[in-house]
Amino acid sequence: MLLLLPAAHANEAVCKPQKVKKLSRLCAVVIDQSGAPVAGVHLLVFDGEKKVAEGITASGGRFSFDSLKPGSYQVKVHGTGFQDDAFPIVLTNSAKKCTRSVQILLYVGWLPCTGVIHLAKP
Repeated sequence: MLLLLPAAHANEAVCKPQKVKKLSRLCAVVIDQSGAPVAGVHLLVFDGEKKVAEGITASGGRFSFDSLKPGSYQVKVHGTGFQDDAFPIVLTNSAKKCTRSVQILLYVGWLPCTGVIHLAKP
């Protein structure tokens, strides 16, 4: 049996963003749709309009921001061939170790949705 959904409903199921919870340290891993880590992705952290941190993911798709103070931030993500994405994050304190990381799923540039963000164990 083949089930076909209208395109609008199919995209909503795939593209529905998830809420990011409060963290004690911003650690990220960026993956593509196959689950493979993506190296060379630019991560920019903003406090309002001011850029306060930036970095590039390593070969395992991971990056950690060590110098962020507690507060609310906007994280912008740019990877060549992928759609740009942005999401809010709240840091509750400045922990030295990651207990949870933000997993960022990027979609290739032609898909009609941005990435999906959720928390995972590092």
